[in-house]
Amino acid sequence: MFGLDDPIVKLSAILGSNAVQHKNIKEDELKSADIEDSCHDNAGHRVYNARWVTLALTSGSYFLSSWISYTIPTDDDTLIKYFGVSEGVLTYALAYFLLGNSIGTFVEPYIESSLGLRKLYIFSASLLVLGMFWSVSAKHAFYGERIGMSIVGMSQGIVQCPLAKICAIWFCPNGRTKATTIALTMNNFGIGIAYVVPGLYWDGTPGFTRLREMLLGFSCLILVFTCLFMEESPPVAPSISAELMQREMKERPHSSNPIEFLFGFWWNAFSLFRVKGFFSIISISIGDVIVAYLTTVFLTETLQADYEDNDFLRTMVGIGYYVPSVFVASAAASLIDHFKTKHAEATYLTSLHSGCIMTIFSCGMILMALYNSPEDSARNSFILYMVMLGNLMALLDGISADGAVEICYDCGFDGGHGIENMVIALQMFLGNAISGLLMVGVPSNLMQSWLAPEYMAVYVISTVVAVFMYIPLIGFRGKFKRVKMDLKIEPSGSTQRLLA
Repeated sequence: MFGLDDPIVKLSAILGSNAVQHKNIKEDELKSADIEDSCHDNAGHRVYNARWVTLALTSGSYFLSSWISYTIPTDDDTLIKYFGVSEGVLTYALAYFLLGNSIGTFVEPYIESSLGLRKLYIFSASLLVLGMFWSVSAKHAFYGERIGMSIVGMSQGIVQCPLAKICAIWFCPNGRTKATTIALTMNNFGIGIAYVVPGLYWDGTPGFTRLREMLLGFSCLILVFTCLFMEESPPVAPSISAELMQREMKERPHSSNPIEFLFGFWWNAFSLFRVKGFFSIISISIGDVIVAYLTTVFLTETLQADYEDNDFLRTMVGIGYYVPSVFVASAAASLIDHFKTKHAEATYLTSLHSGCIMTIFSCGMILMALYNSPEDSARNSFILYMVMLGNLMALLDGISADGAVEICYDCGFDGGHGIENMVIALQMFLGNAISGLLMVGVPSNLMQSWLAPEYMAVYVISTVVAVFMYIPLIGFRGKFKRVKMDLKIEPSGSTQRLLA
């Protein structure tokens, strides 16, 4: 009736070996533990209040690195004077960040396997401090900024990969999507704050120096708090899938050869495209990253060229695109967490289809607004649909990442690394690498000589990407497995007989 690879058979083996541990937890230990009972089930799974501390620390590193990365695109005029470079050269600072991000994403699996999650985040926070220290020390030398941004990018590449795994280890099934969305949208929140600070508080180049010193101080605080409060994993897993994953992580052999290890990891990661339905979902994740970068990294130049930008307008667009998206996406993810336990396929697919269609619509309306610039009504339309697009990008980011994990669960390609980590690593590596290449190529090859008005080419590319990321979803044929697996723990039925 059940194959050897069936997740229930795996679970019964694990719980068989750990049954005594679950049933004999002392009452005084339970009373002293910081436990919430919202995810109790008959297998003894629990969630702990410490999960919020863990989420705050991991998301905090992601937030801060994103804030740092967008201190460059938010005020070109000031930074041209500060570094003494031409306008086009500034774009390359963010390209260096994305290069570092891709390198960090590529090597993260080996670092995690060697150090574990807690030490991984301490190492990442140390890189964040080092990158900011380098940038602050170099002062007006742009080469120092490029090196510092590359190191900060490596830090973010290492931080972002395990976010879905962290949420799966600490949060129960009806809270995972929300936790994953919160963690991933900290990137948006950090970029939004980057638009707040220069738009409202800078007073020229001295203000930029103070800002960098302040960010270095925040980086040091993240490092200290991570060392003091970050935990490796909860005492008891919150779900079946989390328990299986923790067991596989402990039993996974570690290779001392990094080249061999990384080759095996990335071979397995790209093998995920063989899983039915995975390409349909991951294309949304990758397209989401590309569209978000392209539509915002040239925002300042677009407003200056087409709408006679001022600091206040740029700040409002930046804030509207990024900051509300954290709260909107989290609220939507809460609804998804509620409904997916009953109708997984309908919940995920309805959210993804509607999100993609609205994204294409928003990109099209942004193009229309640019075509009709510099009319005031076109400017208002541009701002409105940029804000709408930002909220959609954040929503699709969390849902597509969580949905891709659901599809690939127990596919046999993760090699004990955790499918959560593998999916996010693949998504970020491809998305950031492609974005970096487009950013380097677009300014010199397209912007100055292609479609009018100026910088419209970037939004044309974004619209095309939005269309192509949606097309594979139309023929989706996958199954959302993980949530169904976790919900098999019920008071009665064949699953309970297996666990008895």
